[in-house]
Amino acid sequence: MTYRLTTTLLLALAPTALAGCQPKGNLGEYTASDTDDSDAESGATSSLTTGMTSMTSETSETSETSETGDTGDTDCTPSELDFQAGFVATLDPQLPPEVTKFSSNCTVDALTVEGNFVTVVLGCDARSVTLDFTVSTSFTPLFAEGDTLALTYHQTMPFWTNEWFTLRTTNPGSNVLLGGVQGDSLLPPDDDDATLFSPVQLKVKEGVCAATPDCNNPFERLAVEASYDQDAQVITPGNSTLVGTLTSVRIDLGAASRYVEQQDCQISDVPPEWFSALLILLPEG
Repeated sequence: MTYRLTTTLLLALAPTALAGCQPKGNLGEYTASDTDDSDAESGATSSLTTGMTSMTSETSETSETSETGDTGDTDCTPSELDFQAGFVATLDPQLPPEVTKFSSNCTVDALTVEGNFVTVVLGCDARSVTLDFTVSTSFTPLFAEGDTLALTYHQTMPFWTNEWFTLRTTNPGSNVLLGGVQGDSLLPPDDDDATLFSPVQLKVKEGVCAATPDCNNPFERLAVEASYDQDAQVITPGNSTLVGTLTSVRIDLGAASRYVEQQDCQISDVPPEWFSALLILLPEG
């Protein structure tokens, strides 16, 4: 039997007070910035869609930074919220496969929230970027149409597509308002300082959920530890949690799993690990 994997990770942050910011939304600040200029070149017009679909079996993910947990200390049962915590990023023109990063100041051309489904359309000079995603509960945007935001988008294409993105204000030291990951690691390979989602820090925790992989389900469920604002929380796939003290970021974790090779099983095109999550900065109060 053959397994193929597509899933996503989205992260959301809660804002702190911002002085003198131009956007209309309630935004935030942190101690490092991520507003690099784009190093990408335009490619052919098409959609980059790595969707809100799941593997035929339960996914597993890992990251370069991992930590062993105590088996049984964390509830590994998915919630009943029935969310996918995935996103579809459509770039027009699409980035060529050899280009791994695109950064630009973008105008919010459209923002649509219908229940748990959200669409953000960005005008980034000569490129249009559309983000479609599904959240676990509600989404209260901290930006509005007409605002200017700093977009950072990463992609790699080994034999599947890995994607990461963040939206911040254009002010130096601005906080992440919205972020997402769907790929075989929590952070892009060129993020050596682990600053993409700063001030939120993410790391993998192993041994939290009991695992008995077989040919029908060759995956080990992992957990992710999120640290932010002097707080740390452990979250397992299919669950959502808040992290932070004075302000809060909601983490919607759709998938976190690791492939465990099985003898006499015909399985191909499966990443060694997979993560799907959203980070959302929440309004104060």
